[in-house]
Amino acid sequence: MKKFITAISAFIILFTCVFSFNTTQILAASESWPAYPEIFAETGVVIEASTGTVLYDKGAHNQMYPASITKVLTALVALHNSSLDETVTFSHDAVFSLEIGDANIGMKEGETLTMEDCLYGLLLASANETANAIAEHVGGSTDGFAKMMNETAKEAGALNSHFTNPSGLFDENHYTTAYDMAMITREAIKNSSFLEIEKNTTHTVGATNLTAEVRNLTNRHKMLFPSNSVYYEGILGGKTGYVDQSGNTLITFARRNNMTLISVVMRSDSYHVYEDTTSLLNYGFDNFTKANVSESETLFSDSQSSSSIFKSDYPAVYIDSKDSVVFPSNAAFSDLTATLSLDKNPDDDLYATLEYSYDGVNVGSASLKTNSLFAGNMAFTPLLTEDGTATEKSGSFNFNVWLIPVIIVVVVLAILFQNYRRKLAMARKRKRLHRKKSTDSYNRF
Repeated sequence: MKKFITAISAFIILFTCVFSFNTTQILAASESWPAYPEIFAETGVVIEASTGTVLYDKGAHNQMYPASITKVLTALVALHNSSLDETVTFSHDAVFSLEIGDANIGMKEGETLTMEDCLYGLLLASANETANAIAEHVGGSTDGFAKMMNETAKEAGALNSHFTNPSGLFDENHYTTAYDMAMITREAIKNSSFLEIEKNTTHTVGATNLTAEVRNLTNRHKMLFPSNSVYYEGILGGKTGYVDQSGNTLITFARRNNMTLISVVMRSDSYHVYEDTTSLLNYGFDNFTKANVSESETLFSDSQSSSSIFKSDYPAVYIDSKDSVVFPSNAAFSDLTATLSLDKNPDDDLYATLEYSYDGVNVGSASLKTNSLFAGNMAFTPLLTEDGTATEKSGSFNFNVWLIPVIIVVVVLAILFQNYRRKLAMARKRKRLHRKKSTDSYNRF
């Protein structure tokens, strides 16, 4: 508690000093974002999965026709609303609504599969009759399932999408964006069953009520096969797509360097779709770093001990240990700019959110939560050993709830000071570089 009070005092003093300066001279910091690679695809995006940080954007919010990458959303809706062992029956419409050339696994009217086998058929073989059967089973009808798709997409963070069918077959009203598909995939990969299915290159569907022979399914995503020239080290899965109106579309997600990246390219061709994906994933892995906020945050350190007030033995407010940020590898965590917003829901333990940006780009956020030990006006309970004796860290004190807002105010002041100091340092650095360039130019003559 002594460290905590010292930290508050230090912040208030620092804040007072800050406003004794002329803040009108602050220059906005501007660091270069890693240069984008060129891709053939009309639109594309790369995001980091845990933070949602957009690392690359080429027309990522342009509305496009998705084709069969739609089936990632179909699988997500099915996994949220059914179990893998449920029995799915293929109706007349599910089987006979297909056109010549549509991807399928040869299912028959009245034939049954488990939901798990249906999802393998959907994601590996891109089978359209399994998409139809899943939709009817989960949503009651294709229209009912499409409504569920749109609701799920919005919940996942999609902004400019509208889905009308579970397969991705062309419909003028069935559209999405590279960004929206990345966000939908970000939600899908949180599901362990989805990841388990996606990682497989092959799957065998056993005999059914109407077919004695087994069905051997092969994943259409070429980057999953080590023997293929486009194989990508660290790939976790993905989904292919093609109709004439969309060209080739491709979702791919891979993990390296403690980061999971999601790449989406839309309106490409059969060759460039893999070349573009490789370029985008390499760009992300080669140029960006992921950092845990609770381990890296230094804005709120005790000036005497350099120890973060969020890392004290019993912090009243703490940073969620799961939260991370992703930023260019040639930068440091201290180069990020933080802004704070208070939580509007008083019923949970989230008190505020720290939003981090670099060069004007959002790179992640962290939750500031209130420690339940300090909720209300209550006494701290000593920690006890198994034999009932108090540990060396035990103690008792009263913590008034009004101190929480005070802490948040101090945090805001600390952020303002740190951002001011960073911007001032950048301004000085620019001036030095400008003087150096002027001197160099003069010396050449």
